Amino acid sequence: MTDTKQPVSLRPRPPNMTDEQWRAWVEGELQDGANMFNQLSAEIQTNTEVTNQVKADTSALVEFSQSVEGAIKVLKWVGSVAKYVGYIATATLALWAIITAFVNGTPPPAK
Repeated sequence: MTDTKQPVSLRPRPPNMTDEQWRAWVEGELQDGANMFNQLSAEIQTNTEVTNQVKADTSALVEFSQSVEGAIKVLKWVGSVAKYVGYIATATLALWAIITAFVNGTPPPAK
């Protein structure tokens, strides 16, 4: 089986052309392609500039987000320590209340 692919063209070759007409047509097609390439290159450059501007604008937001993430991590550590400090403080106050009740003597609860 032979490969019979035709060259890809945006526009088909006009029929009944002389060699000079064909060359002019090919040069026109090449010029159209070059113009399209230049236009796309300019659009890509514009897109790159916009992308870099967005990157610069959002870099502060990313930095803030990373700072908040670090702060949350520290607050979790403080919270886990505070939980145990609360347990110790509660136990200490309960023990103090019991000792104070025995030392000072308290009346029995009313019925």
